[in-house]
Amino acid sequence: MQSFTQPVLVMPVYRGGAKFQRALESVRGAEQFFKRVIISLNSPLGSPDEKTTEDFRTAGDTRIEVIQTGEGLPWIPLQFFRLDYLENWRGFEQLDDVVRPRRRTQAPWNQ
Repeated sequence: MQSFTQPVLVMPVYRGGAKFQRALESVRGAEQFFKRVIISLNSPLGSPDEKTTEDFRTAGDTRIEVIQTGEGLPWIPLQFFRLDYLENWRGFEQLDDVVRPRRRTQAPWNQ
C-alpha cells in the first residue's frame, strides 16, 4: 500500500477571538496526524491572538510553530510572507474549523 507524507496544517489567524481559541484547542489532540502545525498570525506584536497562542503553548505539551507578520498585511503580501517561511509544502489551511481526529491510532493516509 502506498504511504503518503503527513500533511502540514496551517492556521491563518486574523482577529481570531473565541473561534481561534476553539480551533486551537482542537489541535492539541490531533498534532500527531500532521507533519507540522503552523499558526500564522497576521497581527501586530502583542495582539490578543498572540496571547492566545502563548497561553496554549504554556498549558501543555505542543510542537506548534508560530509565525507572525508583526503588522496586519493585505492578502497578497501575506501569502508571500507565508511562502517565504513554508518553502515547499503541501497541506491544509484551517481558519476557524475544529480538527476532529478519527478514533484510530494511525492517520488514514498512512494505511
